[in-house]
Amino acid sequence: MNTTSSAFFSWAQAMNARQAWALIAAGVLGYEFVCKDGQLLSECVDEWLVSKPILTRAAIAALALHLGNAVPERYDLVSLLFSAIRRRTRCWQRSKSAS
Repeated sequence: MNTTSSAFFSWAQAMNARQAWALIAAGVLGYEFVCKDGQLLSECVDEWLVSKPILTRAAIAALALHLGNAVPERYDLVSLLFSAIRRRTRCWQRSKSAS
């Protein structure tokens, strides 16, 4: 991991969830305001729906179910994925610092 990504991750770890949501909203709104014609995020999803309709709809459904807390955590694919990534990253950071 280079110093730029390390700085980003330490900065991100200092944020709380509300700040992260505000950053996401600001980023999306800012992008949608300045993007080129035909490059709205929803227009990109339209392209994915044509090329990979099942995968796109499954990803949207998984994210909606996750954000709505509509499934138990043990079946929440988004939670399971990011829990595994966080565990793996923490193990990697511990083994790296022990070296």
